[in-house]
Amino acid sequence: MTALLALEGVVAGYGRGDVLRGVDLTIEDGAITCLIGPNGAGKSTVLKTVSGLLRPKGGTILLRGEPIGGRTPQAILERGVVHVTLVLMDEPSTGLDPKARRRVFEAITEVNRAGRTVLLVEQNARSGLAIADHGAVMDSGVVRLTGTGADLLVDPEVARLYLGTAGTNVG
Repeated sequence: MTALLALEGVVAGYGRGDVLRGVDLTIEDGAITCLIGPNGAGKSTVLKTVSGLLRPKGGTILLRGEPIGGRTPQAILERGVVHVTLVLMDEPSTGLDPKARRRVFEAITEVNRAGRTVLLVEQNARSGLAIADHGAVMDSGVVRLTGTGADLLVDPEVARLYLGTAGTNVG
């Protein structure tokens, strides 16, 4: 697989505060990548920065090798982000009962099988990582750990970073 989207040392935030402090993340074409982390880790800020709603203060954002960091949301939309080639999803299972949550994750899987690349930000780490080809754990504005979704589900470091506790029970 090749990189559809790459963030290299991305710094972004609101006002004088930097939420993203050098994010390095690669989203492979045709894959589901799940970005997890505690509240305030910077997950949603990654999506806002990629889609152009938030202008990066530093670093590079590449879509198919083309720099898109700092472009307008309209210019990024015209390149297929959100609309066609790459789907950004911000916590789609929030507030749902277990049955509805299962349906949401089934729908995400179907969107991917139909040829769409998905970057999923999700509080429910177990469900998100279970469908993800790749995962990344954010903490304090940086990506701390990456791996396959399956590997991260059983990684004790994920529990430590994501939940702030020792153990292997994720999300």
